[in-house]
Amino acid sequence: NPSALTIGSDGAGDLYYPTYGNGGYDVISYDITFDWDDNSREINAQTTIELVATQGLSQFNLDLVGFDVRSITINAEPATFQRNDRELIIQPRTALQLDEAAEVVVEYAGRPTAISGPGFPFAGGWTDFGDTIVVAGEPEGAAGWYPVNAHPTDKATYRIEVTARTGLVVAANGTQTQVVDNGDTQTWVYESVNPQAHYLTTVAIGDFERHDGAPSASGVPVRHYFHDSVFDQGVATMERTGQMIDVFEAVFGPYPFENYGAVVVDADLGFALETQTLSVFGRDLVDSFASREDIVAHELAHQWFGNHVSLGQWSDIWLNEGFASYGEYLWMEASEPGYDIDREVRSDYDDLGFLLNTPPGEPPPSDLFNASVYLRGGFTLHALRTTIGDDAFFQLLATYVAEYGGASAVTRDFTSLAEDISGQDLDAFFQAWLFDTNVPELPR
Repeated sequence: NPSALTIGSDGAGDLYYPTYGNGGYDVISYDITFDWDDNSREINAQTTIELVATQGLSQFNLDLVGFDVRSITINAEPATFQRNDRELIIQPRTALQLDEAAEVVVEYAGRPTAISGPGFPFAGGWTDFGDTIVVAGEPEGAAGWYPVNAHPTDKATYRIEVTARTGLVVAANGTQTQVVDNGDTQTWVYESVNPQAHYLTTVAIGDFERHDGAPSASGVPVRHYFHDSVFDQGVATMERTGQMIDVFEAVFGPYPFENYGAVVVDADLGFALETQTLSVFGRDLVDSFASREDIVAHELAHQWFGNHVSLGQWSDIWLNEGFASYGEYLWMEASEPGYDIDREVRSDYDDLGFLLNTPPGEPPPSDLFNASVYLRGGFTLHALRTTIGDDAFFQLLATYVAEYGGASAVTRDFTSLAEDISGQDLDAFFQAWLFDTNVPELPR
């Protein structure tokens, strides 16, 4: 019915960042294939996107920054397209019908770029350190290296194929399925079989060495990629990854993906990022040999909270960061004899109170990743645990993951579930902890 055909929206409807992502379709899979030229620092790329139209579509958008877009086909038919800032606007030759599946192939070339935007103070995404490439793309960096529907509610499976000079090692999300020796180059193939948000997709290229750590007791494979310059430090820092998986599986439920590990680059990043199955760490987090297991635990906890259960809106970022921050305490509680989690949380609450006045459930759009989202978000969970008791609290965590895993959640999903499981009216509790400026006292 041609009269029902419409133009897909140029945003996914996010409350904070309405232009992020796009409407009108659901991506099923991405196949990102590129040749990396470490002299020109450019890629020659083809991304194939399998999608399903959620409305009739005479036009739809993808997010892409930069590049020379050479051609686009839809179901093997050439499509017309225009560029408007970060929007790649595509008109199929034959309009898509509601629920129609389509294969979109975008051929493009050029130098990938890091992207800055509202809510994030520095450019993220494809980062070129000269001898090392790494992608850490939260929130919007994905569009700097492949065409994408850039909102965490549209998760998809991924296949990544990178051809690079022989001698370089390529790491990416998921399972390495192939390495082909072409002589002067090698082609590396990785596949992620579980749905993955755009910003959790990573690739790293450089002088890395793979290290297979001890698996979890449940059999989750652990594999890391450490830059040669920090190999020993990386091994030491990540040594107990398998044990951490065991601890978190006991409270969050089964580890949701095919494997886990970290890539550690030879540069100071100032942060780590929970890219799915392969978290990104900088040299600054491992090279002192001092234990940074808190950060290792934080990024691992994100695999459940943020990756398996994704954000429904960017304003709900505390559902990612507060939960991962509390995961640090849960790891210490399980692994350190004599560790008193209540005492440690109260000590941190007292020491860091000056950072807590921003409501974590409603962070400023211009300062999304502020300290309160992490700290007060985590303290909210400890206060909830104290209020409803351990049995209800840990049932809540496991049920939340089981119900929303593989999809997305918003704050109201979690708070409603907390009330259902505890049998308590928690409206005033969550209002005080998540939305009021004044910081509540920790309950006893």
